[in-house]
Order: sequence, then C-alpha cells, then structure tokens
Amino acid sequence: MIVSNPPYVDSDTVDHLPQEFLHEPAIGLGSGADGLDVTRKILHSAIDHLNEGGCVEVGASWPLLEAAYPEVAFHWHDLGEGVEGVFAMSYDELGEGVEGVFAMSYDELMAYQDSF
Repeated sequence: MIVSNPPYVDSDTVDHLPQEFLHEPAIGLGSGADGLDVTRKILHSAIDHLNEGGCVEVGASWPLLEAAYPEVAFHWHDLGEGVEGVFAMSYDELGEGVEGVFAMSYDELMAYQDSF
C-alpha cells in the first residue's frame, strides 16, 4: 500500500495564499501548474513499489486527479465519512497508466485533454 498526502495546490493558488499559509514550507503546498506534479510522480513510480492488488491513496487531490485523467478507471473506496482519496488499481492498469497518461508532462496532458 502506498499512502501519501502530497502537496496538491496549483501554482496560481500558491501565488495568492493568505499570510497564514506562508509559514508552511513551499514544498508542502505547491505541486506545479495544476497541483498534480507530485501525485503524477507517485503514480509514475508506484508500479516499481506496489504489489499486485495494492492500493494507492492520494488524499485531497482526488478531484483534480479524476479531472486530469478522465479515461483512467479509478476504483474509489468508500471508507466512511471524512475519508476519501483511496483508490485501487490493478498492477496491469497502473502499468498501462505509466506507459500512457501518467507519464505525460503537464503541457502534454493539457494538449491531450483538449482532444476530449
């Protein structure tokens, strides 16, 4: 199982955060133009660390992840109130993602999404 609470704030939002957030390390908040840079890195390398049938948890970035990858069949788990962002992918599904959309850069992803 891979559990993470990666930074998920997009760069535009980071640039306009209220003063109280500026006490946090920047690396703990920002994750690139769309807020998914760190999550993409986790997903890209997960296949090297996850056993078949394993789960990946991405925390609060799940709405962004779903919007960024509409063609990926995320299998979201209902773990009760207040717990969200846990999905399971088969080893094969994750491998397909690594070879496909999870490997794309932000610019490539934006061009790909425009094709939908």
